[in-house]
Amino acid sequence: MKTPAWITFDCYGTLIDWERGAREVFAELASRHHLTTSPQEIFDRWEEIQFRLIQGPYRRYREILRQSLCETLREFGANPSESDGDLLADRLPTWKPFPEVPEALKRLKSRCKLGIISNIDNDLIDATAPQLGVTFDAVITAEQAQAYKPNPAPFQLALEKLGAAPSAILHTAFGFRYDLGPARHAGMRTALVRRSGQSVPDGISADIEVGSLEELAEQLNF
Repeated sequence: MKTPAWITFDCYGTLIDWERGAREVFAELASRHHLTTSPQEIFDRWEEIQFRLIQGPYRRYREILRQSLCETLREFGANPSESDGDLLADRLPTWKPFPEVPEALKRLKSRCKLGIISNIDNDLIDATAPQLGVTFDAVITAEQAQAYKPNPAPFQLALEKLGAAPSAILHTAFGFRYDLGPARHAGMRTALVRRSGQSVPDGISADIEVGSLEELAEQLNF
């Protein structure tokens, strides 16, 4: 593959270990509310609820997190408080990157510009960014676009801000549902980072498939 001018990333789940952080929150809440449901079961149901909510009228992600968490806990028999509802958003800035991410990002940044396209609020990504080890050349959020991926609006805003041809951008993500399809539709090249064992549906593909950002740098001969 020709060296891209830009590599853009989904942040939470691709750079930040999103599932581990969320499961820790759900384990704490399950214990607090004496639920027998596993953190993974809670996570899986919460993911479906928040995906439904982000497809509705735009609201800040902190509000989406609060509503989706409370709905999920109620489904499992809990009576969540306001502080319970805010726990995901409050903890999110403390969640750590995958181990290889800071050094791999430095390696990638030595050869091209880096950006983030994330379903997040501006203040939450600002709190996360120092953990990633590099300064990104562009950060595009759902708050800026007033829409959440897989809506094409964040990708269109990214194209405007980056000022590069779509084919000069490699969008990198772990999630096919939010990222790979709309990025490809926008004309970007795509890289799938297989962070979990989930299978990819038929008809979904990426230009590159890797197991880590370190492997991505190697595939690009960086």
